[in-house]
Amino acid sequence: MSPYFKHSQNTNVRRLNVIKAYNENLTLETMFGGAYSGTYSVQIRHTHFGLVDTSALRFIVGSEINSISPRLGSIYGGQLITITGTNWDSDP
Repeated sequence: MSPYFKHSQNTNVRRLNVIKAYNENLTLETMFGGAYSGTYSVQIRHTHFGLVDTSALRFIVGSEINSISPRLGSIYGGQLITITGTNWDSDP
């Protein structure tokens, strides 16, 4: 199986590495090296069955902010804030 995803606005193709395929619920566990934020279409080619219909699938890449703390601070600045979320680089 050779899945990859492609950004809907351009021809930028990113390959996915299949870690495991689950027959029970027809899902794939994959890894990829990252991509620019956006919505991507998914295309899958199976070694025995050829192209798989993925017309309804979309792969969304992005980050989220879950919280900002503290919520209030001085108008003069100097307040240390903490922002938490998902899909952030470990290097601040």
